[in-house]
Amino acid sequence: MHFAQSCFRAIAELGKDAMVIFPQRAAVDLKPLEAVGRVCVYDDRRGISNGFTAARSIASHLEAFSPDSIWFTDETITSAAARAACDDPVIFIHDVRPHLVKMSVKSRLRFLCLLMDRRRAIARASRVVVMSNTARDDLLTQYGDRFYDRVSVLRLGATAPNCSALVPPELDEAFDGGFFLFFGAIEKYKNVEGLVRAFSSLLTERPFARLIIAGRGAIEEKTLRIIKQHHRSIVLLNRYISDGELAYLMMGARATLLPYLEATQSGVLPISYSFGKPVVTSDAPGLSEFVVDGVTGFVVKDEVGLAAAMDKLLDDDLVRRMGEAGRAYAKHELDFTGNVAKIISDINGES
Repeated sequence: MHFAQSCFRAIAELGKDAMVIFPQRAAVDLKPLEAVGRVCVYDDRRGISNGFTAARSIASHLEAFSPDSIWFTDETITSAAARAACDDPVIFIHDVRPHLVKMSVKSRLRFLCLLMDRRRAIARASRVVVMSNTARDDLLTQYGDRFYDRVSVLRLGATAPNCSALVPPELDEAFDGGFFLFFGAIEKYKNVEGLVRAFSSLLTERPFARLIIAGRGAIEEKTLRIIKQHHRSIVLLNRYISDGELAYLMMGARATLLPYLEATQSGVLPISYSFGKPVVTSDAPGLSEFVVDGVTGFVVKDEVGLAAAMDKLLDDDLVRRMGEAGRAYAKHELDFTGNVAKIISDINGES
Protein backbone atom coordinates (compact mmCIF):
# COMPACT_ATOMS: atom_id res chain seq x y z
CA MET A 1 0.00 0.00 0.00
CA HIS A 2 2.87 2.36 0.79
CA PHE A 3 4.34 1.73 -2.66
CA ALA A 4 1.07 2.55 -4.44
CA GLN A 5 0.69 5.74 -2.40
CA SER A 6 4.27 6.77 -3.18
CA CYS A 7 3.74 6.28 -6.92
CA PHE A 8 0.51 8.30 -6.71
CA ARG A 9 2.17 11.18 -4.87
CA ALA A 10 5.20 11.18 -7.16
CA ILE A 11 3.07 11.36 -10.31
CA ALA A 12 1.11 14.25 -8.82
CA GLU A 13 4.35 16.04 -7.83
CA LEU A 14 5.39 15.83 -11.46
CA GLY A 15 2.31 17.85 -12.41
CA LYS A 16 0.23 14.97 -13.75
CA ASP A 17 -3.43 14.32 -13.05
CA ALA A 18 -3.54 11.06 -11.13
CA MET A 19 -6.07 8.60 -9.76
CA VAL A 20 -5.41 5.77 -7.32
CA ILE A 21 -7.73 2.81 -6.68
CA PHE A 22 -7.53 0.90 -3.38
CA PRO A 23 -9.38 -2.08 -1.91
CA GLN A 24 -12.14 -0.86 0.38
CA ARG A 25 -10.60 -2.53 3.44
CA ALA A 26 -7.08 -1.29 2.80
CA ALA A 27 -5.24 0.11 5.83
CA VAL A 28 -4.82 3.50 4.18
CA ASP A 29 -5.74 6.99 5.39
CA LEU A 30 -7.50 8.29 2.28
CA LYS A 31 -8.04 11.89 3.42
CA PRO A 32 -4.48 13.16 2.80
CA LEU A 33 -4.45 11.41 -0.57
CA GLU A 34 -7.60 13.20 -1.71
CA ALA A 35 -5.60 16.45 -1.69
CA VAL A 36 -3.19 14.87 -4.18
CA GLY A 37 -5.62 13.54 -6.79
CA ARG A 38 -8.65 11.35 -7.29
CA VAL A 39 -9.05 8.46 -4.83
CA CYS A 40 -11.39 5.53 -5.48
CA VAL A 41 -12.12 2.24 -3.73
CA TYR A 42 -13.62 -1.09 -4.73
CA ASP A 43 -15.29 -3.90 -2.78
CA ASP A 44 -12.56 -6.41 -1.97
CA ARG A 45 -14.46 -9.42 -0.66
CA ARG A 46 -12.36 -12.56 -0.95
CA GLY A 47 -12.79 -15.23 -3.60
CA ILE A 48 -12.02 -15.62 -7.29
CA SER A 49 -15.54 -14.71 -8.44
CA ASN A 50 -15.48 -11.62 -6.23
CA GLY A 51 -12.11 -10.75 -7.78
CA PHE A 52 -13.75 -10.49 -11.19
CA THR A 53 -16.54 -8.38 -9.72
CA ALA A 54 -13.90 -6.08 -8.25
CA ALA A 55 -12.19 -5.92 -11.65
CA ARG A 56 -15.42 -4.65 -13.22
CA SER A 57 -15.64 -1.97 -10.53
CA ILE A 58 -12.04 -0.93 -11.26
CA ALA A 59 -12.82 -0.82 -14.99
CA SER A 60 -15.71 1.57 -14.37
CA HIS A 61 -13.44 3.93 -12.41
CA LEU A 62 -10.88 3.80 -15.21
CA GLU A 63 -13.46 4.51 -17.86
CA ALA A 64 -14.64 7.60 -15.99
CA PHE A 65 -11.07 8.89 -15.54
CA SER A 66 -9.85 7.98 -19.06
CA PRO A 67 -6.13 7.77 -18.18
CA ASP A 68 -3.24 7.90 -20.65
CA SER A 69 -1.45 5.19 -18.68
CA ILE A 70 -2.70 2.52 -16.27
CA TRP A 71 -0.26 1.17 -13.67
CA PHE A 72 -0.83 -2.14 -11.88
CA THR A 73 1.47 -1.95 -8.87
CA ASP A 74 0.79 -5.46 -7.53
CA GLU A 75 0.03 -8.96 -8.77
CA THR A 76 -3.20 -10.40 -7.40
CA ILE A 77 -6.21 -12.22 -8.82
CA THR A 78 -8.07 -8.91 -8.89
CA SER A 79 -5.23 -7.05 -10.62
CA ALA A 80 -4.82 -9.84 -13.15
CA ALA A 81 -8.52 -9.71 -14.01
CA ALA A 82 -8.50 -5.91 -14.25
CA ARG A 83 -5.40 -5.61 -16.42
CA ALA A 84 -6.70 -8.26 -18.82
CA ALA A 85 -9.40 -5.77 -19.80
CA CYS A 86 -6.89 -2.93 -20.39
CA ASP A 87 -4.98 -2.07 -23.52
CA ASP A 88 -1.20 -1.65 -23.05
CA PRO A 89 -1.07 -1.71 -19.23
CA VAL A 90 2.05 -0.90 -17.24
CA ILE A 91 2.75 -3.79 -14.88
CA PHE A 92 5.01 -3.84 -11.84
CA ILE A 93 6.77 -7.06 -10.82
CA HIS A 94 8.22 -7.02 -7.31
CA ASP A 95 9.51 -10.61 -7.22
CA VAL A 96 10.44 -12.30 -10.50
CA ARG A 97 10.95 -15.70 -8.87
CA PRO A 98 9.11 -17.33 -5.96
CA HIS A 99 10.77 -17.11 -2.57
CA LEU A 100 11.91 -20.05 -0.47
CA VAL A 101 8.69 -20.45 1.48
CA LYS A 102 6.46 -23.40 2.21
CA MET A 103 3.18 -22.81 0.42
CA SER A 104 -0.12 -24.50 1.08
CA VAL A 105 -1.71 -26.36 -1.83
CA LYS A 106 -4.18 -23.50 -2.25
CA SER A 107 -1.37 -20.93 -2.27
CA ARG A 108 0.60 -22.96 -4.82
CA LEU A 109 -2.36 -23.16 -7.17
CA ARG A 110 -3.00 -19.45 -6.81
CA PHE A 111 0.66 -18.68 -7.44
CA LEU A 112 0.82 -20.91 -10.52
CA CYS A 113 -2.30 -19.20 -11.86
CA LEU A 114 -0.71 -15.79 -11.39
CA LEU A 115 2.55 -16.91 -13.04
CA MET A 116 0.67 -18.18 -16.09
CA ASP A 117 -1.19 -14.89 -16.31
CA ARG A 118 2.04 -12.94 -15.83
CA ARG A 119 3.52 -14.32 -19.06
CA ARG A 120 0.42 -13.20 -20.97
CA ALA A 121 0.47 -9.82 -19.22
CA ILE A 122 4.11 -9.20 -20.12
CA ALA A 123 3.35 -9.93 -23.76
CA ARG A 124 0.55 -7.32 -23.74
CA ALA A 125 2.15 -4.69 -21.52
CA SER A 126 3.39 -1.37 -22.83
CA ARG A 127 5.99 -1.37 -20.06
CA VAL A 128 7.20 -3.84 -17.40
CA VAL A 129 8.72 -2.26 -14.28
CA VAL A 130 10.99 -4.05 -11.81
CA MET A 131 12.75 -2.72 -8.71
CA SER A 132 16.42 -3.52 -9.29
CA ASN A 133 18.96 -4.27 -12.01
CA THR A 134 19.15 -7.81 -10.64
CA ALA A 135 15.40 -8.23 -11.11
CA ARG A 136 15.65 -6.93 -14.69
CA ASP A 137 18.32 -9.52 -15.51
CA ASP A 138 16.24 -12.28 -13.88
CA LEU A 139 13.14 -11.22 -15.82
CA LEU A 140 14.90 -11.25 -19.18
CA THR A 141 16.48 -14.61 -18.40
CA GLN A 142 13.13 -16.13 -17.48
CA TYR A 143 10.86 -14.54 -20.09
CA GLY A 144 13.19 -13.76 -22.98
CA ASP A 145 15.33 -10.91 -24.30
CA ARG A 146 12.61 -9.95 -26.78
CA PHE A 147 11.06 -7.88 -23.96
CA TYR A 148 14.31 -5.95 -23.38
CA ASP A 149 13.04 -2.65 -24.83
CA ARG A 150 9.94 -2.74 -22.63
CA VAL A 151 11.58 -3.32 -19.24
CA SER A 152 12.31 -0.39 -16.90
CA VAL A 153 13.94 -0.28 -13.48
CA LEU A 154 12.34 1.79 -10.72
CA ARG A 155 14.90 1.74 -7.93
CA LEU A 156 12.87 1.92 -4.76
CA GLY A 157 12.88 5.11 -2.76
CA ALA A 158 11.60 5.31 0.79
CA THR A 159 7.88 4.53 1.09
CA ALA A 160 7.66 5.11 4.85
CA PRO A 161 4.63 7.10 6.00
CA ASN A 162 5.09 10.50 7.61
CA CYS A 163 3.54 10.14 11.06
CA SER A 164 4.23 10.48 14.77
CA ALA A 165 6.35 7.83 16.45
CA LEU A 166 4.60 5.32 18.70
CA VAL A 167 6.48 3.18 21.23
CA PRO A 168 5.62 -0.55 20.96
CA PRO A 169 4.19 -1.55 24.36
CA GLU A 170 6.48 -4.61 24.60
CA LEU A 171 9.64 -2.47 24.88
CA ASP A 172 11.24 -1.27 28.11
CA GLU A 173 14.06 1.12 28.97
CA ALA A 174 16.69 -1.53 28.21
CA PHE A 175 16.18 -0.73 24.51
CA ASP A 176 16.44 3.06 24.85
CA GLY A 177 20.17 2.98 24.10
CA GLY A 178 19.77 1.73 20.54
CA PHE A 179 19.24 -1.66 18.99
CA PHE A 180 19.65 -3.62 15.79
CA LEU A 181 16.42 -3.98 13.85
CA PHE A 182 14.91 -6.61 11.59
CA PHE A 183 11.64 -5.34 10.16
CA GLY A 184 9.17 -6.98 7.78
CA ALA A 185 7.03 -10.04 7.28
CA ILE A 186 8.89 -13.07 8.63
CA GLU A 187 9.35 -15.61 5.86
CA LYS A 188 11.78 -18.47 5.38
CA TYR A 189 13.89 -16.71 2.76
CA LYS A 190 14.53 -13.76 5.09
CA ASN A 191 16.65 -15.99 7.33
CA VAL A 192 15.56 -14.81 10.78
CA GLU A 193 16.94 -18.09 12.12
CA GLY A 194 20.44 -17.23 10.88
CA LEU A 195 20.13 -13.71 12.27
CA VAL A 196 19.24 -14.99 15.75
CA ARG A 197 22.18 -17.40 15.71
CA ALA A 198 24.57 -14.62 14.64
CA PHE A 199 23.27 -12.22 17.27
CA SER A 200 23.41 -14.79 20.07
CA SER A 201 27.08 -15.36 19.20
CA LEU A 202 27.66 -11.59 19.41
CA LEU A 203 26.17 -11.56 22.89
CA THR A 204 28.99 -13.71 24.24
CA GLU A 205 31.38 -10.78 23.75
CA ARG A 206 28.89 -7.89 23.70
CA PRO A 207 26.20 -8.68 26.30
CA PHE A 208 24.85 -5.11 26.13
CA ALA A 209 23.83 -5.43 22.47
CA ARG A 210 20.10 -5.43 21.69
CA LEU A 211 18.01 -6.80 18.81
CA ILE A 212 14.37 -6.23 17.85
CA ILE A 213 12.65 -8.50 15.34
CA ALA A 214 9.45 -6.78 14.22
CA GLY A 215 6.97 -8.43 11.88
CA ARG A 216 4.43 -11.21 11.60
CA GLY A 217 5.31 -14.74 10.56
CA ALA A 218 6.29 -18.27 11.55
CA ILE A 219 9.61 -18.93 13.30
CA GLU A 220 11.20 -22.32 13.96
CA GLU A 221 10.80 -23.65 17.51
CA LYS A 222 14.56 -23.90 18.00
CA THR A 223 14.94 -20.20 17.17
CA LEU A 224 12.10 -19.26 19.51
CA ARG A 225 13.94 -21.06 22.32
CA ILE A 226 17.08 -18.99 21.66
CA ILE A 227 15.02 -15.78 21.69
CA LYS A 228 13.42 -16.80 24.99
CA GLN A 229 16.83 -17.65 26.43
CA HIS A 230 18.02 -14.11 25.60
CA HIS A 231 14.74 -12.35 26.38
CA ARG A 232 16.53 -9.38 27.97
CA SER A 233 18.51 -8.81 24.76
CA ILE A 234 16.13 -9.90 21.99
CA VAL A 235 12.52 -8.77 21.62
CA LEU A 236 10.22 -10.44 19.11
CA LEU A 237 7.21 -8.36 18.00
CA ASN A 238 5.51 -11.13 16.05
CA ARG A 239 2.53 -9.13 14.86
CA TYR A 240 1.45 -6.36 12.53
CA ILE A 241 3.59 -3.24 13.08
CA SER A 242 1.75 0.07 12.79
CA ASP A 243 3.20 3.00 10.86
CA GLY A 244 3.83 4.90 14.10
CA GLU A 245 5.66 1.93 15.60
CA LEU A 246 7.76 1.58 12.45
CA ALA A 247 8.76 5.24 12.75
CA TYR A 248 9.80 4.69 16.37
CA LEU A 249 11.77 1.54 15.57
CA MET A 250 13.61 3.19 12.69
CA MET A 251 14.49 6.25 14.75
CA GLY A 252 15.85 4.12 17.60
CA ALA A 253 17.76 1.58 15.51
CA ARG A 254 21.54 1.50 15.24
CA ALA A 255 21.18 -0.28 11.90
CA THR A 256 18.73 -2.47 10.02
CA LEU A 257 19.56 -6.06 9.20
CA LEU A 258 18.64 -7.89 5.99
CA PRO A 259 20.16 -11.39 6.28
CA TYR A 260 18.05 -12.70 3.38
CA LEU A 261 18.93 -15.94 1.57
CA GLU A 262 17.70 -14.37 -1.67
CA ALA A 263 16.04 -11.16 -2.83
CA THR A 264 15.52 -8.99 -5.89
CA GLN A 265 14.80 -5.83 -3.87
CA SER A 266 13.66 -4.63 -0.46
CA GLY A 267 11.55 -1.66 0.57
CA VAL A 268 13.14 -1.76 4.04
CA LEU A 269 16.53 -0.72 2.68
CA PRO A 270 15.57 2.74 1.32
CA ILE A 271 13.40 3.38 4.39
CA SER A 272 16.50 2.76 6.51
CA TYR A 273 18.51 5.26 4.49
CA SER A 274 15.74 7.85 4.79
CA PHE A 275 16.01 7.58 8.59
CA GLY A 276 19.80 7.86 8.40
CA LYS A 277 20.46 4.24 9.37
CA PRO A 278 23.19 1.94 8.05
CA VAL A 279 22.16 -1.35 6.47
CA VAL A 280 23.73 -4.76 6.94
CA THR A 281 22.71 -7.09 4.16
CA SER A 282 23.58 -10.49 2.80
CA ASP A 283 25.37 -10.66 -0.54
CA ALA A 284 22.12 -11.42 -2.40
CA PRO A 285 22.55 -9.37 -5.62
CA GLY A 286 19.15 -7.66 -5.38
CA LEU A 287 20.18 -6.20 -2.02
CA SER A 288 23.95 -5.74 -2.29
CA GLU A 289 23.60 -3.52 -5.38
CA PHE A 290 22.02 -0.90 -3.09
CA VAL A 291 24.71 -0.95 -0.38
CA VAL A 292 28.17 0.61 -0.71
CA ASP A 293 30.11 -1.86 1.43
CA GLY A 294 31.92 -0.11 4.25
CA VAL A 295 30.29 3.24 3.41
CA THR A 296 26.49 3.01 3.72
CA GLY A 297 26.58 -0.32 5.53
CA PHE A 298 28.07 -3.78 5.21
CA VAL A 299 27.57 -6.65 2.76
CA VAL A 300 28.18 -10.00 4.46
CA LYS A 301 28.46 -13.56 3.20
CA ASP A 302 27.52 -15.60 6.26
CA GLU A 303 26.56 -15.54 9.93
CA VAL A 304 30.15 -14.90 11.02
CA GLY A 305 30.25 -11.81 8.81
CA LEU A 306 26.85 -10.70 10.10
CA ALA A 307 27.99 -10.92 13.71
CA ALA A 308 31.22 -9.04 12.84
CA ALA A 309 29.26 -6.26 11.11
CA MET A 310 26.98 -5.84 14.13
CA ASP A 311 30.03 -5.74 16.37
CA LYS A 312 31.49 -2.86 14.33
CA LEU A 313 28.17 -1.00 14.42
CA LEU A 314 28.22 -0.82 18.20
CA ASP A 315 30.50 2.17 17.51
CA ASP A 316 28.30 5.30 17.65
CA ASP A 317 30.59 7.38 15.43
CA LEU A 318 30.60 4.72 12.71
CA VAL A 319 26.81 4.46 12.88
CA ARG A 320 26.51 8.24 12.43
CA ARG A 321 28.96 8.39 9.49
CA MET A 322 27.35 5.47 7.69
CA GLY A 323 23.87 6.86 8.35
CA GLU A 324 24.83 10.18 6.75
CA ALA A 325 26.36 8.37 3.79
CA GLY A 326 23.18 6.34 3.39
CA ARG A 327 21.07 9.50 3.33
CA ALA A 328 23.34 11.00 0.65
CA TYR A 329 23.21 7.80 -1.41
CA ALA A 330 19.41 7.73 -1.24
CA LYS A 331 19.17 11.38 -2.24
CA HIS A 332 21.16 10.78 -5.43
CA GLU A 333 20.20 7.20 -6.33
CA LEU A 334 16.80 6.51 -4.74
CA ASP A 335 14.84 9.72 -5.24
CA PHE A 336 11.35 8.30 -5.73
CA THR A 337 9.86 11.21 -7.69
CA GLY A 338 12.89 11.43 -9.97
CA ASN A 339 12.87 7.70 -10.61
CA VAL A 340 9.12 7.73 -11.35
CA ALA A 341 9.79 10.56 -13.83
CA LYS A 342 12.22 8.22 -15.64
CA ILE A 343 9.52 5.54 -15.86
CA ILE A 344 7.09 8.05 -17.37
CA SER A 345 9.77 9.05 -19.90
CA ASP A 346 10.25 5.39 -20.80
CA ILE A 347 6.50 4.93 -21.26
CA ASN A 348 6.34 7.99 -23.50
CA GLY A 349 9.38 6.91 -25.50
CA GLU A 350 11.37 9.97 -24.42
CA SER A 351 14.47 8.23 -23.07
